[in-house]
Amino acid sequence: MRAIATAMSFASLMLALGASAQNTAQVQVVNANNPLHEATSPDYTATYCSGLITEEKVPSEVRLISGEESSDKIVFTTGDYVYINRGSAQGVRVGDRFSIVRPQSDPNEVRWFKWQEKLLKAMGTQYIDAGQVQITTVHPNVSIGMVKFSCDYLQRGDIALPMTERPSPPFKPAEKFDKFAPVSGKIRRHAGSRADIYGSVRKELHGLRESGHQPGS
Repeated sequence: MRAIATAMSFASLMLALGASAQNTAQVQVVNANNPLHEATSPDYTATYCSGLITEEKVPSEVRLISGEESSDKIVFTTGDYVYINRGSAQGVRVGDRFSIVRPQSDPNEVRWFKWQEKLLKAMGTQYIDAGQVQITTVHPNVSIGMVKFSCDYLQRGDIALPMTERPSPPFKPAEKFDKFAPVSGKIRRHAGSRADIYGSVRKELHGLRESGHQPGS
């Protein structure tokens, strides 16, 4: 009997190994001859976690004031419930979505280039995208919502803005882009949208070029 049981166990093991080999053979291998589909535009995370820099005042009356288990929890992320200081009396409804942002300064105090402080001041205040909240319960002056998407942690005091859709522009073709091209020294485009945002910076750059110094030296 013991010999028969041993033989049956061995046969079962061989059948299992054979089935495993068949399943392994069915797995698709992605290599250079079978590349993945290339993205043609920024994905959802890149689009809605990009943050913003603006010199205009961002409305800050609507705030994230707390969240679930706040007695031992100070930050919140996807799947958590949070509370906003606006309710039905202020027009908030179930299903409304809010974009959660907060101002941020550069944590690196080391200057990268000479005109850095003037440039940042001219551009305005930087805000990071912390995440998105969808309202699930509404009270007269307070609403509860679930964090549906997070780029960073959410915390008490973050600003809640009405959610707006953002375009995802197509990528430019990279065939003609040479990342090792020599620097021409010509300023072709600036990060700011206004033509005069670099007024004082241009003067400083002109002085550096006339004196033969390289920016950042």
